[in-house]
Amino acid sequence: MSEKLSTNRWLEWAQNKVLSRIPYKQGGKTAQGLDCFGLVELAYRELKGVDIANGRFYLVYPEFHQAHSGYGVHMDNIGFTPGDVLVVSRDKTYPHHVMLVISDCEVIHIFDDVVGICIEKLEKLRANKRELYAILRWEPTH
Repeated sequence: MSEKLSTNRWLEWAQNKVLSRIPYKQGGKTAQGLDCFGLVELAYRELKGVDIANGRFYLVYPEFHQAHSGYGVHMDNIGFTPGDVLVVSRDKTYPHHVMLVISDCEVIHIFDDVVGICIEKLEKLRANKRELYAILRWEPTH
């Protein structure tokens, strides 16, 4: 069931997760608590019916990653696809957070106990100077 999902399906799933108020838990991967990568795993499990351990993430733009290795770049003029995973940093030191693209202009992520699961516009992330380190896309290995 790893077919391409519509943007509406990603958005509907994301809105339901925000309303579910699942708490933040470091290393969490279930509805009892999630961290940022646990949210990505949950999305792939619930939306695509896959365990991401049975596949791999690959760099969407390896030339982009190689050209900017060691530091992040602004997200201006970069196109994303629902299901892409963005590896980002807030303080320009090292990548420490992932976000899941749910439309051409929005991401879902969970940051901490205070913010919880939230949907944000990419333009807001660009304005807040989030640094992008990698764009990852999942594919099955078999």
